[in-house]
Amino acid sequence: MQEHIQQMQDNYGKLVELLPELEKSLSQWQESYQLIQQLNQFYHSSLWLELYDNADNIQIETNGNYSVLSQDAIWNAVTEQYSLAKQLYEILSKIVIIE
Repeated sequence: MQEHIQQMQDNYGKLVELLPELEKSLSQWQESYQLIQQLNQFYHSSLWLELYDNADNIQIETNGNYSVLSQDAIWNAVTEQYSLAKQLYEILSKIVIIE
């Protein structure tokens, strides 16, 4: 019995430590959503296609990332964020009770 109570206390302690990180992740998800919206709009625009066609003449600092003018960079980031969002949705759907 004592061991079970201690385990529950330890679980509570871990959860209390995680809560600020979970709260922080909300603002990170909101920011990522806004960034994805802007990148999607850019990627599907005629401007992107024009820039893509002239990419050899354009120099941008990528800071070690793929160029947004590469064919797959934005697409891969969007699909990765979508995959993470689906995983998060699956977890949250187990936590949130729809009233």
